[in-house]
Amino acid sequence: MAKHKVYISSTYRDLKEHRKQVIDFFGKKTIKENFDLLSMEGYVADDIQPALECIEDVKDCDIYILILANRYGFIPPANNPQELSVTEIEYNTAQSDPQKTVLAFFADETDPQFTPDADTDEAVRAKKKTKLAAFKTKVREATLTHPEPFVSSYHLTLQIAESLMKQSFIAYKLDSTRAYCCDRVPQFSRFLLTRTTHSFKAVIIYGDRKELGLNLINRFNIFTLDLEEDAIQNQLVSFEDFLISEEYEQNRNGLLVYIYDKFFPNTPLTDVTINAFLSAFKVLETPLVFVINCDASMFEDNQLNFIKSFVDELYQATLTQNHTRIYLFLNIEDNARSAKLDPQLKQLQQLPNQEKYLSVLPRLQSLSPQLIKTWIINYITPSPGRAEELMDKCFNDLAAPLSMYEADKKIHALISEINNNNADILKIIN
Repeated sequence: MAKHKVYISSTYRDLKEHRKQVIDFFGKKTIKENFDLLSMEGYVADDIQPALECIEDVKDCDIYILILANRYGFIPPANNPQELSVTEIEYNTAQSDPQKTVLAFFADETDPQFTPDADTDEAVRAKKKTKLAAFKTKVREATLTHPEPFVSSYHLTLQIAESLMKQSFIAYKLDSTRAYCCDRVPQFSRFLLTRTTHSFKAVIIYGDRKELGLNLINRFNIFTLDLEEDAIQNQLVSFEDFLISEEYEQNRNGLLVYIYDKFFPNTPLTDVTINAFLSAFKVLETPLVFVINCDASMFEDNQLNFIKSFVDELYQATLTQNHTRIYLFLNIEDNARSAKLDPQLKQLQQLPNQEKYLSVLPRLQSLSPQLIKTWIINYITPSPGRAEELMDKCFNDLAAPLSMYEADKKIHALISEINNNNADILKIIN
């Protein structure tokens, strides 16, 4: 059987790491048996690639994958009366061939990692911004493949895999990480809106234990920070693990050593200071994430005061050194709706410069069963009728309101049935 030829089209410098992840995906043993990859990495290392060579590759491919962020890219000066970028010329070439499969994916435009065109001429930058907006409108109206923007290289690769499944180019398997994407829209959106280019971020999550705040942290880890699903095993601590003194410095040092030992178990931290601790993590290619899990009924003044001092010290330290990205999540399980918690959270929101590094997310709420159907439509089948069939078959005994704990169990069970080729369920989907 002939392999499908795939071409990846995008600007280069701003999406280099995302392209690398996509290329690695197509290099997996079970994938590369069916695909040949064509991409600019084969002959260039810049946005200004040989336009004619690119166009010939586009003409030769069977599947054209367009990835758009916030750059329009290089505009060839010759034989280009419409002043189109190489990327838009490639897209037009692919779109003009009805035999090609065209897949298009958009980055989250609000993410500061996706930088705009950086031409020195302000007029050129303005022109490219206008052209990019028009180009995106054209793509949205014709071929936008996935309903949500991607926010990390893993997220993009997962979207591409799902699109190839829906087009029957690869076997249908639902990634288990999609279970974390049910609802949580207010919290996830707030997290995305508060991202900055600063290297430190503190995020506070609170709600009933059965609303699974740790699930939301897993979603942040996987879909925005490019971490593994099991990363939380190394990140999780409780106040009882380190808060053993009346002295802030002793408690801080206890936390630093506890976290450090989880990541570097065979190398002791000899200089127990914030700067030495942060410097040690420069060797990691991923963000440093740690999670403090606590019970709201046990969230006493000494714990609150520790958090206030610790996040401020972390923020100040990252102002003076070029560190890896750092995320501190405080997950508060507020089962009895503690009357003390709201004023405690307000105290945290009154810290100096807190708007630059601290975000308190909306309270985790119970779900409406309708949100399960929305999840099915987003990630399994866009057909409302088939989604209703899956609801009847797999989710017919949902409570209302529904805890995330119950939803999570049901969704993981459905994913398992799909990936084990349950004939009755696959018949509904297909």
